[in-house]
Amino acid sequence: MSALNASDSGRRERGIPRARALLLIAAVVAATLFGSARQALAEQPECGEVTIVWARGSGQPTVSGPDHDAFWEGLRFQSEIAYGLPEWLSIGAIYELGRDNDDFGISYSYPAYELTGDDVIAVLRQRGRPAWPAEFIRPGGYVDSVVEGMQELRSFLVLRATACPDEVFVLGGYSQGAHVVAKAFSGHTFETYPADVDVEIPKWVRDRVGFVALFGDPTLFLPKSSEHQTAQISTAPPSSRPSGDCAEGSVPYRRGNVSCEGHFGVLAFFERRNIYLPADMITGQYGSRETSRIGSWCDIQDPICNGFDPDPDHEISIFDVSGTHDNYADPEYLPAFGDRSWMEEAVVEAVGKTVRLWYTTW
Repeated sequence: MSALNASDSGRRERGIPRARALLLIAAVVAATLFGSARQALAEQPECGEVTIVWARGSGQPTVSGPDHDAFWEGLRFQSEIAYGLPEWLSIGAIYELGRDNDDFGISYSYPAYELTGDDVIAVLRQRGRPAWPAEFIRPGGYVDSVVEGMQELRSFLVLRATACPDEVFVLGGYSQGAHVVAKAFSGHTFETYPADVDVEIPKWVRDRVGFVALFGDPTLFLPKSSEHQTAQISTAPPSSRPSGDCAEGSVPYRRGNVSCEGHFGVLAFFERRNIYLPADMITGQYGSRETSRIGSWCDIQDPICNGFDPDPDHEISIFDVSGTHDNYADPEYLPAFGDRSWMEEAVVEAVGKTVRLWYTTW
């Protein structure tokens, strides 16, 4: 411990101290009013100890974009991670997909394609079929948006990890952004794309990730038992899938209050990727989530990540596809242990595991 403390004094000059990181986030938000967001972001130093990455949901503006205050998941995640980290861990960069790519010379830019209620209803009506609905695979549509995000995320992480070999990463994603992040870590693109489209985050970069927090992932895959964690998602209805015990902790990345009794996100049927997340990110003894470096938060009343099979005799409305999907960062929605929001619970775990990775690595 004394050796680490002795080296801290030299490290504190690098990156962005916690207080300055919070001011930077505030500056990026305020800069929108004056058209100088790029200038504020350009003040980020080259390297620190921790870099924060965020991927927003469908149709959401970036944190620095207009009307950002209406969508606070990204703002809360970035600011609360920055606030929660120990002051001796400086922040190297605060990167949001689709906002900061130009500043880092990245050609990809995640658009967070905006879905309508009708798009989601079309998915619900087509669940169990092998093909994506036409609304999702149109040029420039949802699938293209996710791939663009995956390519941007991979490009940034590889670039940053190469330039700053002492940094570790904390990542978060909400809704479509969670789809982007989870799919990039799984290393699988879509069947409609050529096999040589490189979207996989290399293992040497994954080893530098302290934690990944996913919220309301529409591709959430919760197998019924640990033995099915790497099983391919079937297009068959849940009742015909293999059964198994759903013991607490049997799926190390499961967070929130949704059970793993055959629950899948609304897009999991179309994804059918062989693994939801790579084993090296969720490795650990089953029955404990202690070593998992990815957590996927799903509220039991969120039909986007929890999914539901609509009654064919029931006319689906937009109210059926909203539920608590917008509540992950709501400070007044406190379903987590100790009267916390899901976002607060995620931040506590993300900070703790990021600090632990940094300690054990350096």
